[in-house]
Amino acid sequence: MIHLASRDKRIPVGFPKEHPIWSYPNGQRAARVKELVDIGLSFEEKFLIILEKLERMEEFIKLIANGNHCEQQRKKPRVTLDPRDFADI
Repeated sequence: MIHLASRDKRIPVGFPKEHPIWSYPNGQRAARVKELVDIGLSFEEKFLIILEKLERMEEFIKLIANGNHCEQQRKKPRVTLDPRDFADI
């Protein structure tokens, strides 16, 4: 007998009849839904990181446009962008 505490928690989720999840064979749907939820959560985390980086870029561009670039460099470290930061998206 499996104890309830050792099992994963479950959550009921409903989908409309025409949803693509129904194209998966019975017995594979739950695993596919879990996989897609995990992908979505990972994407959300990476997307938020990208938004933070874009906000920093906007601040930097505003500083340059206002002529405060040199003064700001003394106060804060220089903002640098590494293309590898975006490679894992």
